[in-house]
Amino acid sequence: MSKTHRRMLDEIKKEERKLEELTKLKTEKLVKYRRAEFWIKDQQEEYRAVVRDYNRIKHDMKKCFRYRKCGFGIKLRAFFKVLFEKPLTVFVIPFMDMHHKYMIGEYWNCKMYKMEMEETFDLTENLIMNDKKFVQDTEKHISKMRDLLTQWKQGFDYYDQF
Repeated sequence: MSKTHRRMLDEIKKEERKLEELTKLKTEKLVKYRRAEFWIKDQQEEYRAVVRDYNRIKHDMKKCFRYRKCGFGIKLRAFFKVLFEKPLTVFVIPFMDMHHKYMIGEYWNCKMYKMEMEETFDLTENLIMNDKKFVQDTEKHISKMRDLLTQWKQGFDYYDQF
């Protein structure tokens, strides 16, 4: 076997190794973006719960602030109405400030957690799109590379007969 034949065989083997590495990389990216899609599906329920809590707290806070904007006469009338209908509630009202502080803190925690989850989902979706694009482009490249290698081997085998 001549040096040129040996060199050509080495080049074919080198290109086959590159093709194998590219195929492995494509498979890793494919697995990575499928895992990310499943992760997003798993996290959707938790995200919905956070959004539900956030909206509930936001609604409750609006109700509290709407009451605070009322005039003194309306507040006094509401106080006597509560006093006659539910007398025990009158003793709980002084502790409502603590509840409002807790509600405001909970509102900001839910809002922050919701925003973090949305940013994470957006980032994950962008990575999924990039990986999908890479897999599609690599698939085209791999098919072209395989075709060229088979043609190269056939041509090499043809000249090897003589």
